[in-house]
Amino acid sequence: MISALTVRDLTLDPSLETNVLAGTSGLGRSLDWAQTSEMPDPWRWLGEGELLMTMGLNFPAHPTEQCRYISKLNSSGVVAVTFGADGMQPPLSAEMLAEADRLSFPVLLTGENTPFVVIARLVAAANGNQQSRSILALSRIYQVAAAQEADQRRQGNWVHELFGVEASVVDTETGCVVIGTHIASQPHAKSHVLNTIRPATLQITHGHDLDALSLVHLKQVLTVDANAILQEALTDIASGEAAVTAQRRRQELDTRTASQRTLIPDGPYRILASPEKHHHRLVLGLALSKVAPLSMKMNGASLTMISTAELKQARTIYAELGIPAGLSSERLDPADLTGAASEAVNAMEVSLRTNNAWTEFEGERISLLARSRTEAREIVRSVLGPLAGTKPSVITLRDSLFLLLDNDLNWQLTSTQLSVHRQTLAYRIRRAEEITGHQLKKVSDLAELWLARQAWQMQGETSDEI
Repeated sequence: MISALTVRDLTLDPSLETNVLAGTSGLGRSLDWAQTSEMPDPWRWLGEGELLMTMGLNFPAHPTEQCRYISKLNSSGVVAVTFGADGMQPPLSAEMLAEADRLSFPVLLTGENTPFVVIARLVAAANGNQQSRSILALSRIYQVAAAQEADQRRQGNWVHELFGVEASVVDTETGCVVIGTHIASQPHAKSHVLNTIRPATLQITHGHDLDALSLVHLKQVLTVDANAILQEALTDIASGEAAVTAQRRRQELDTRTASQRTLIPDGPYRILASPEKHHHRLVLGLALSKVAPLSMKMNGASLTMISTAELKQARTIYAELGIPAGLSSERLDPADLTGAASEAVNAMEVSLRTNNAWTEFEGERISLLARSRTEAREIVRSVLGPLAGTKPSVITLRDSLFLLLDNDLNWQLTSTQLSVHRQTLAYRIRRAEEITGHQLKKVSDLAELWLARQAWQMQGETSDEI
């Protein structure tokens, strides 16, 4: 049921031009009556549940007396005071406003174009019967809802401020919150179906019950807002999937999809991989949170391109939705998407095996030349493995391999310099290939072995024991 008119209700009605100066925490006080008075001691004539409306003709000028004035009103049961904006009262002191905040006693200012009689009649009408209060509440629903900016509509805080309930609109299929302060749905007490473009419900988590008339109109307003938010999110999802798919195929975006080009991150990015079964829930959660849903499904995984700047926010979204993710290394060129996707999928598989919610790719990527001794050591470790050890037999195999590489795979020259038969050299190279898992016949393996040779020289031909 709708409660009696409150001080807050007056401030939410734009036609009354009544604003809060102090005592905001007391705006929930109920109003039974509104009375004008220019007496120096109005608390003698006003009582419990009444609003004092005054031009301030006898309002004291000294801060101490102003504080006493507010304190006496509060102790007599007066719920608030509103001054006329004509400026007839002495300046309101900072001490008095602070005292009003301390007492949670609302101090208001009513505009010049609002006669006090208008407020008095509204309070009387609103408290005359339940039907009047319901009509007033319905008016406030549309007034307050229409005043919300786009991001405020997404949060939906105005519902709590107006009715004192925690409410959210939730997408039925995914559990993503369309309107509300969370990303994923929370436990709720009551659920009401909405007529939205995707199945959705209005969920009331706690607070006062709404009367039937208010609930009907609140559902209508939230349906309109939810449809607008969902439509924008679905458009973003479609554009994001088209953009990332085109990028993966290395196709130029034509004029029809030129707007998608701006969706690709301009700068460092990561690829996040999750099990495909979470795809629809994930992309809707990202879109509703205003993170570009550059996502697609591929080989049983849901892949999403996230700019490094949005990575922290994305991690929060994944965590609240309860979706595990594997994270690629940082990339700069969108053309690297395929390689980054492979890293992300590998990290996701580790995440699923270890039951971790968030796993970053830890594989080694070999650069053309090592940029530091630390990186050189990592290249040696990842390519040579046990062949970087210090046992004499291992050293012999490694030296033979390195000399063969230095001689551009000239077997005869290498065997001569080692003073061994060519078959002996061939045996040593086969053992080196078995130990490292790299074969000289494969171009990619040969390239990595050569890089490892350069890295070995960079670190001074010494190695920590593997």
